[in-house]
Amino acid sequence: MTKVTCSRTALSEVPDLSAVREYEKMVHPLEYDFCLARNADYLVFGLLTQGGTPWLYVVDAVGDTELLFAPAVLFDSNWAQVPENWQMRLTNRGNLEFLPAALAKIDHWFEKYIDENSVVLQLVEEEVQRIRHYM
Repeated sequence: MTKVTCSRTALSEVPDLSAVREYEKMVHPLEYDFCLARNADYLVFGLLTQGGTPWLYVVDAVGDTELLFAPAVLFDSNWAQVPENWQMRLTNRGNLEFLPAALAKIDHWFEKYIDENSVVLQLVEEEVQRIRHYM
């Protein structure tokens, strides 16, 4: 599993404006609060590219099990191997998504997670526990 550290809590804090340019098309204002804690460790639950920019699904490394969705540029990380149980898929909007296999098979899984779909909530909880067990 991949652990990342939140080094910035808003896109307005990113010093390299070229790294923010594509995100600017999707996030208004750049001071938007992604509910991240500076210098906190998060576990990467999945990855989605939107318009060629990487976004991460993350969960707090030790606390709450709520999934957060945030621009990858807000995090510092080291190289890591893609977990073997992840699958890649091309979404109907032309984006790439890397997710745990159980969720990769569910269309619009994150929207269902937000809507508190019991099946998706259970799958996410199981995967978070699995991720934490191996960290």
